Amino acid sequence: MMTMTITPSFAVLLTCFNRKAHTLACLEKLYAQTADLSRMAVYLVDDGSTDGTAQAVATAFPKVKLLQGSGALYWNRGMHLAFATAASTGYDYYLWLNDDTYLYPTALQDLLATHQGLTKKETILVGSTQDATSGELTYGGYRRSSRWHPFRYHLLEPSPSNPLPCDTMCGNCVLIPREVVAKIGIINPDYHHRWGDVDYGLRARRIGCSLLVAPGYVGACSFNPQSNIWENRSLPVAARLKAVNTIKGLHKRDWKRYTRQFGGFFWIFFWLSPYARILATSLLPGKK
Repeated sequence: MMTMTITPSFAVLLTCFNRKAHTLACLEKLYAQTADLSRMAVYLVDDGSTDGTAQAVATAFPKVKLLQGSGALYWNRGMHLAFATAASTGYDYYLWLNDDTYLYPTALQDLLATHQGLTKKETILVGSTQDATSGELTYGGYRRSSRWHPFRYHLLEPSPSNPLPCDTMCGNCVLIPREVVAKIGIINPDYHHRWGDVDYGLRARRIGCSLLVAPGYVGACSFNPQSNIWENRSLPVAARLKAVNTIKGLHKRDWKRYTRQFGGFFWIFFWLSPYARILATSLLPGKK
């Protein structure tokens, strides 16, 4: 008796702001996938772009479900809006995708096939990206680097052929099955820009879900150093303290929320450590 293979339904979730060229190129790579896209829906939050992103997307990709943001959502809250809207319909899978991530042609097909081959369905599958020029790993799954320091992670180099366990992840390309969403829900809207992806991975593991880094690389994405500008020791201390507290920096309320939730008994020391490090490396002799 012949068994029919049913294509799973999946929602691709993106958010963007004033990166029209990146967003269009990302969508072009998405729609060029070798996977069966007949049950794919794309949810894109345009967070008040002024460069014509929404109009360009509507013209080039009319099937994309465009959602308008206030201009103050940033990455995490933009992804929350996309996730909440898609989850109200319900899909077999949800794919987080950054609008500067350019998927390789078989990426989606490979991710779905890898996940469908897993025994444990309550598993998040993390895609790794590389620099288009150097080939170096840029984003993907994180593995904890220290037993005593809960916030020290390193990016995990993907295996060419086997999924690898990780502790949490970057949100550039992440495949989340409905079984995980049923247990944990969607991304936490309390965060503004950063931490929502790492938070989701850590919360998923706490409730018994697994995280795996998918084999190989799913696409190209250049590393963005802007979020860590506060670590630049050549800047004046006042400029570094200002940068660390911006929404795209650590953002003191979000950083406090994150460290308090995952830092254990000594969370307050981890919360204060970036500010202490700025002062130490900016003011003490011989530390620059």
